[in-house]
Amino acid sequence: EPPKGVDCRISVFCRFRPMSLSEAECSSRRCYRLSDERTVEVLLPKDSETLRYSFERVFDGEATHAKCISVQPNQSYASFWMD
Repeated sequence: EPPKGVDCRISVFCRFRPMSLSEAECSSRRCYRLSDERTVEVLLPKDSETLRYSFERVFDGEATHAKCISVQPNQSYASFWMD
């Protein structure tokens, strides 16, 4: 348990990177779709299944860094990259 008066809440955001030039040139498709600003659906190969994940907020590949950090200003951020 955290010390009294310490706020230990963690918000998890998801931000997708834009498609690379080579991905766009070979007509690659995105493997996700945003259901709303909190939910992302990951589209598995051959449309066999869709996985749904929920976050505090989801940003697509067009979102700027400024837009992402404006959601909760004056907070500490840790970034984790997944490809």
